[in-house]
Amino acid sequence: MDIKRFLHEHHLLYDDYSESEAICDICNQKMDGLAYSCERCEFWLHNNCVHQHLPHQISAHPFHSQHKLSLLWSNHIDYICAKCFNLSRGHRYHCKDCDFSLEYQCAFSTNDEKNRLNDETPKKFSRFNMSLTLFNYRRVKKDEYTCSWCEMHLSGMSYGCLDEGVYIWFHDSCLINMPSIIFKHPFHPSHPLPLLNVYMDNALCNACNLPIWEFRKVYCCRKCEFQLHVHCAKLRPSLKVELHEHDLTFFRIKTNTATHLCKICGFNFDAIGTESAFYRCVQCNFNYHFKCLTIPHSTSHKYHRHDLMLMDSYIEDVSEEYYCDICEKERKPKHRVYSCKKCKFVAHIECALKKFVDMKLDQSSTSILLDSEASTLKVQIEHFDHPHPLSYKKAIEQNENLLCNACRQKIFDQHYACEDCKYYLHEMCTTLSHEVSHPLHRQHPLKLFTDIVEFTCHGCRDHSGGFAYICLPCDFQLDVKCATTPIAPNNDGQRLNEMEKVFKLCPFNQNHKLEFFNHRPNLKDLAMECDACKLPILGPGYTCRDCFNIKIHESCLSHMQEIQLTFHPLHPLHPQIGDWENCSACRFKIIESIGYSCRQCDFHLHLHCANSLKLALKIKSHMHNLYYFGAHYEKSYQLCNKCKSYIGKEPFYYCVECNINLHLKCVPIPCLVKSKCHMHRLTLKNHFVEDDYGEYYCDICEEERNSKNHCYYCEECAGLFVAHIECVLLTDFHEFSNFKDVDSPTEKSSMDKLLFEPHAEVYLNQNREKYWVDKKLNKYCFMLFARDFSITWAEDHRYWRWSYQRETNSDVLIDVAELLDVCWLEMHVSINVKRLSPKTLYGVVFVFKLTDKAYGWNIPVNFGFTLPNGHKVEHKEVLMTKPRGVWTEIHIGEFTTSSEIVGELDIYCHEYDVLFWKRGLIVKGVAILPKN
Repeated sequence: MDIKRFLHEHHLLYDDYSESEAICDICNQKMDGLAYSCERCEFWLHNNCVHQHLPHQISAHPFHSQHKLSLLWSNHIDYICAKCFNLSRGHRYHCKDCDFSLEYQCAFSTNDEKNRLNDETPKKFSRFNMSLTLFNYRRVKKDEYTCSWCEMHLSGMSYGCLDEGVYIWFHDSCLINMPSIIFKHPFHPSHPLPLLNVYMDNALCNACNLPIWEFRKVYCCRKCEFQLHVHCAKLRPSLKVELHEHDLTFFRIKTNTATHLCKICGFNFDAIGTESAFYRCVQCNFNYHFKCLTIPHSTSHKYHRHDLMLMDSYIEDVSEEYYCDICEKERKPKHRVYSCKKCKFVAHIECALKKFVDMKLDQSSTSILLDSEASTLKVQIEHFDHPHPLSYKKAIEQNENLLCNACRQKIFDQHYACEDCKYYLHEMCTTLSHEVSHPLHRQHPLKLFTDIVEFTCHGCRDHSGGFAYICLPCDFQLDVKCATTPIAPNNDGQRLNEMEKVFKLCPFNQNHKLEFFNHRPNLKDLAMECDACKLPILGPGYTCRDCFNIKIHESCLSHMQEIQLTFHPLHPLHPQIGDWENCSACRFKIIESIGYSCRQCDFHLHLHCANSLKLALKIKSHMHNLYYFGAHYEKSYQLCNKCKSYIGKEPFYYCVECNINLHLKCVPIPCLVKSKCHMHRLTLKNHFVEDDYGEYYCDICEEERNSKNHCYYCEECAGLFVAHIECVLLTDFHEFSNFKDVDSPTEKSSMDKLLFEPHAEVYLNQNREKYWVDKKLNKYCFMLFARDFSITWAEDHRYWRWSYQRETNSDVLIDVAELLDVCWLEMHVSINVKRLSPKTLYGVVFVFKLTDKAYGWNIPVNFGFTLPNGHKVEHKEVLMTKPRGVWTEIHIGEFTTSSEIVGELDIYCHEYDVLFWKRGLIVKGVAILPKN
């Protein structure tokens, strides 16, 4: 297929065009749903036309040659193209390992122009409880995005949250100027409103009365629990009316539930899913229809000679700057206004009706953040960061060790305290400026934030909590100590150079940076654990905020390198942060933690599983290797396959191939053993630490050992000889007690079966495939299980769920994929034809099961396969008529192997022509069976 047909010289919008009469430029059919469009050229492309003809993978792309890029699509997720750095939507080529995305047009563009930030990864920061990313804005769908602060259309360099479909947008300038604390807000003038994180799912904004969950950041009064959305904080009462004693505020909101009733007519005016405009009294929680306020449709004003007409909104040009011609102040383009039809005179409603309420947000740069006058020393004060009064203390008690909640430094003399809450502030920390200019960051002012749970100061690299001075767009932060300590002018350059040297490349993603930090031991309330060794970090360490904020010892970082395991001998394994992949050893999910992955295979391991697989225990009574797993592991609730008691918190041995667990005593591991490697008998010990040096080695293999694991040591040598269990037993290859009681196959290995029992079922590639020979036809048979499939969204736990089931007439566990909820169903699996018997007629069968709650299967599903020579066989089937709760077979079609057909057989199943939501399909796999 010629890709050039899908490229266009202009940017394409991506949206639902069901009501459009336009014709697709590829198939000449009318638009019927999601589509791409160029409004300038009237160029149109069906979503399906693009998806069906784009390659599913790209190898060695010039912009990302280290990994393959896979085609992804979503009708609601925006992303940033790594080549053009623009906001994008629709189809993209994505590398999951590196979080790298290319818009499909950029992926095939011949223009090699680099992105606009000199090939750097888009800048991200996470001060809003979610990651904000810098990008160049352009419209990606029919409607424009608006800034969450100023309500104007986005333009130029902007910031946005693209995580989990929660959209927050800011102009670059709005993020710089957005205050961290608002004083005397008209909705709550009695106390300051600092910008804080919100952790309650049921919290409501006191202005608009809608949930705060989508922003997770509010202006909040700690004393009164008064909360404002970020975008509601800019609103102010603006209209005086005779029917209500308080001034009214104009709101324009969009909600999915009916929540507002008009105080006058009693009817609800929320158009669900669309914006509603109304006036509201925040103080009384009263709402008013615009029409119920009897605002006249026309009026006159002394500043203009023509009559002014009431309009829903008015945009006079594309300058993105809109002002009222009466008060000459900025106005919102989506708000109702009075305007002149004969000329371009526009005015606020309140200005035109001479009912203007002049109330501004107080963002003055006062240096005192107390609710009461605190210029003179007081016995008791009110501080905006704490709900209770703070009492003045001249000194601390003997042996008392107090830390200031603002600067996190020790308190030695005068301070303010709330003893009930253990909240303390230095006297000087009660009068901190809420905005400072600092020589280490001259670009923008730094603003005071008081609820940053933990952060790393860019000045001293100390990792602590307390108050922080932050520049949100630059993701730059200083603790109170560094922000308030003067720096000599001649030392500025030296300090800046030192700050540049504290970054390293992240071993888990080369596009990320590791930040150096120092964790002070006296901060007991900020205990920190290394994500690699699980021991406390007391001192230097590194963190990567783009890799789920992992933290790691400086010493552990040196071990995060490529490794080679005999368990997976084909390719090396690379350190990676797991994102819901299945561990190929223990079969549990790797959830936002350190692991190892093969870049060529779908092979993943937890970090502790990879360490366990480095050493194998070989015993004659079991055909596979056994691997030692330490205590407190995920399998604690599972049973030992020999004694049938729970594994609990004991270490155990595990057979990956058979998925069996064994206590050490059930293997059994001898308590005393004589080894050729040492003159004395060796004793089994549950752990051994010979010194406090922190590094421990096996005296046989001379490799590092975990001091918490079982080992053999010599009592006569006072522990001077210590070794791995596997190293000691490997040298003598002891035969232990009879092992036949264990519920696992012990008769022959898979290789033995292939050689001596060709008709027996053999499981290959970590139970992803099953191979056998048909006894009657003497032909090769294959079953490709679900784990071997490429399934769109399969690793996203919102849409698919992986589980295990025993294969029919076998004790082997196989992975099955259960569909939870998708509208786009697509899966592929392939096999090389040379593995099949030559000159044989084969049938392809899809095996699945419908659950009792299955729905959405009234639309025919497409099953098919493509031979290496391009010949296609397709079959459509309505699954709703199939039985529930039993394995069902769909016969897709037949083909004959021959010497002329060489290459991969691609088998697929999809349904995305009609985007109905579907659920309740359990996929077992595809069988390829001989017919003659």
